[in-house]
Amino acid sequence: MENWCLEKRTFYSMAKHYETGAPMPEELYQNIVKSKNYKAATSLISQVKTSVLDLSIFKDGKMVKDPFEWERVVD
Repeated sequence: MENWCLEKRTFYSMAKHYETGAPMPEELYQNIVKSKNYKAATSLISQVKTSVLDLSIFKDGKMVKDPFEWERVVD
């Protein structure tokens, strides 16, 4: 749903006041659109860190003895 619900036409077909039916103000819509990528970089870094741990665990066919210790060192 997140891939299409911020399309302006779709959004305004759903975003109406529950009592009056008034549309959401344009400023609020623009703030929602801007917030879509909030913390996207943090999420990506977390995925990269997890991937590096996964690769390190199986490096040279040997498993890291303590993945939790490895994570503490990386942080």
